[in-house]
Amino acid sequence: MSIGTIETIMGRIAAATQDSQIAVFLIPKTMLNDNQLDAKFAGTYVTKKLVDNNDPRLVGCFDCSMDSYKVKEKLKAAVRGE
Repeated sequence: MSIGTIETIMGRIAAATQDSQIAVFLIPKTMLNDNQLDAKFAGTYVTKKLVDNNDPRLVGCFDCSMDSYKVKEKLKAAVRGE
């Protein structure tokens, strides 16, 4: 999908279903602008391989059924390096 701010990614997650989740990844610090992460459809072949192999950049896979406050806090913590 693309690199975006936490707010942009939260919008994508709000539209994602359980069957079509959004996988969120950290991006290299050299490419990082404030509060940006990489969001991709979790169901694609390449992304599934990253998720299945526990890619160290993976923050998590999210969809609209999840508590948006908790998801946003997890994304913020990831950006802070926690």
